[in-house]
Amino acid sequence: MNTSTGTENESRLNQLLVSYRDACAVPEAGTNFMPELWARIESRERSNNIFGRMARTLVTAALAASVVLGLIGVVQDANTPLNGTYIEAVAADQVASLEPFHLDRISEIEFR
Repeated sequence: MNTSTGTENESRLNQLLVSYRDACAVPEAGTNFMPELWARIESRERSNNIFGRMARTLVTAALAASVVLGLIGVVQDANTPLNGTYIEAVAADQVASLEPFHLDRISEIEFR
């Protein structure tokens, strides 16, 4: 790397930074500087449009629905004993409903 090119680049960068500093106004640090600064920051952070409010509402509703469904699942699981796997439960249910000579099944068919 050529040292003359490096010094040229440094001087160009210094000129750029000096012109940038001259272009930007220096804020006056008065008594209301910080409160006004925070007020401007907070006004930009707030989302007052309808889409922001709707998104927050939907997220809250989804969270509430998830909690309710989770509680329902826990309450139902607490009431039913776990005796085997899901496949065994389905197989037992199918056998009970398809068995033609089951007395409970025959009495249901006769009353219809």
